[in-house]
Amino acid sequence: METNPIDIFYCWQAVVTALMVYMLTQAFKTLFPYVYTPKTEKGKVFYKRVVLVILPPILGFIGSAFVPIHPEILISYVAEHANSKFDSMMIYGAWGAAVGQFADYLYSKIKKFINDYLPANIKDRESQAE
Repeated sequence: METNPIDIFYCWQAVVTALMVYMLTQAFKTLFPYVYTPKTEKGKVFYKRVVLVILPPILGFIGSAFVPIHPEILISYVAEHANSKFDSMMIYGAWGAAVGQFADYLYSKIKKFINDYLPANIKDRESQAE
């Protein structure tokens, strides 16, 4: 069975993981200002440029290391190459971090697909065209 390396990111497991990461990141963005507000300009810049940038890969790593949703090709790779539970968790976590890095991109593509190809939206566009 020949697979394209990019297929590991365009499978349903990656979509579910990306949606989980996107949802948790948005929840963090919404709830964080109620818990802690940076007082200085340096703190605000650190929050925007460091915390919000590194949060999706970290959430993807943690989620994929502990939640058993992985592509079949990755499962077969881990079965062949991982020597311990720690190795397999690191491989799954690395995949989750990569998916987390592209979570916003995948979310925007999924949202565009739903908006463009859902039958209800097609009917709305046809009625607007008339």
